Amino acid sequence: MVPSGTEGNIEIFYRLRLNDRVSLTPDLQSIVQPVHSRNSNGLAVGTLRAVFEF
Repeated sequence: MVPSGTEGNIEIFYRLRLNDRVSLTPDLQSIVQPVHSRNSNGLAVGTLRAVFEF
């Protein structure tokens, strides 16, 4: 099957520093036309990353 669309990715993230040793980074992604198909629904992905510095 030949792909009928163009996959796209939109991502938004922001680093929140809680103190000198801990930061949080929430991340939201929207994937448009996954697997290059116009007939497929878009996807939404959310991630929360925590960084601990020692």
